[in-house]
Amino acid sequence: KCDPASTGNATECDAGDWSVVGDDSTGVTNMGVAGNRSMTMVVANGTYLYIGYDNGSGIQIWRTNTADPGSASSSWSQIGGNGLGDATNMLNIYSATSVQQGSDYYIYVSAGKSGQPLAVYRQKN
Repeated sequence: KCDPASTGNATECDAGDWSVVGDDSTGVTNMGVAGNRSMTMVVANGTYLYIGYDNGSGIQIWRTNTADPGSASSSWSQIGGNGLGDATNMLNIYSATSVQQGSDYYIYVSAGKSGQPLAVYRQKN
């Protein structure tokens, strides 16, 4: 996250204004899961921020609706379980987007495994 008032120009994000979120003070945003090495999704959806990881034990998608999540991963929640219910075949996130329909927000995620058909999932906030 960026706090422009931290250093330098109070209206711009300088290098010293950035801090890591969801890292539990380790310097790595992996939600405490060693297998979360490739963050392949960052999507704002309504009041939620979603992040997703490719993982050999099934993709992981986490979300927060905290305006300032800070360094504690406790302000994030995993949704859908490993692999969104198919930990064997849903190992990679290929794309994600947010769509608003009226007052509802949906996130669409395409996921799969190399050489296999992919699946598209939808989550409503």
